[in-house]
Amino acid sequence: MTARPARGYTLVELLVALLVASVVMVGALTLLTSQQRSFQSGSGDRALQEAGRVALERLTSDLRLAGYGMDPGMAFDFGAAASPMDRAILQPGVSTVPFGGFQCANPVTCRDHVDQPDELVFNSRDPNFGKLVVTAPNPPSASQLVLQGPLNTPLLAGQILQVVCYSGNLYWAYVTVEKQVDATTSPTVTVPLLAATGGGSDFGAQNAFLTADGCFTGEVRAFKIDRHRYFIETYAPDGALVPWGTAGARPYLMLDQGLRDAT
Repeated sequence: MTARPARGYTLVELLVALLVASVVMVGALTLLTSQQRSFQSGSGDRALQEAGRVALERLTSDLRLAGYGMDPGMAFDFGAAASPMDRAILQPGVSTVPFGGFQCANPVTCRDHVDQPDELVFNSRDPNFGKLVVTAPNPPSASQLVLQGPLNTPLLAGQILQVVCYSGNLYWAYVTVEKQVDATTSPTVTVPLLAATGGGSDFGAQNAFLTADGCFTGEVRAFKIDRHRYFIETYAPDGALVPWGTAGARPYLMLDQGLRDAT
């Protein structure tokens, strides 16, 4: 029987095989890297779109309530104005109460811009908060309100309250919480009020109204007024606040409600 000669691969064949395998591996790694970059880019885009969707839903939901339970002239804040109130305790010869404008004296330079995004500010009554004001034996005061408890959530400093009397002339007044009032199960809750300045008739500082008419000694209720200021801030990658239009910076939709916590 004749033996078959031994067979194998030459060095040239091995080198060619290694070259082909290397080309295939480099191609596979390049494709994998490209897919990873595409996925990361798509993931970032999806996260950005989701954040935008959530922000727009929040803004739309808040905007639907603009002016709810309030004087129409105080629904949107376009800056300082003399805004009429339907039920205001007015001084002789005065037919309007000042609406100061939240952080804005001039709407052209504060709310509307040609060199950066505009901002939107509006107010509404919180439909989920309404507390009876305990008027006996606690007489109305320009420095504090006594609410019927319990208080399920804290009242933060800067929170505006609408105080409405349900007798007599049916007046109401807008006052501001001076410092945080913690949640409590107590039957009564004392709420300190921010001291009014000037004539005491400005929106959010109408403390003097509480003692100016006898209707505030009868049935009185306090409602939360939510203030929404939507605006754009631009931040650099390192987190620093930078001017609008700065290269490489990202814009963020911000919400400021004028509230402060206990610290």
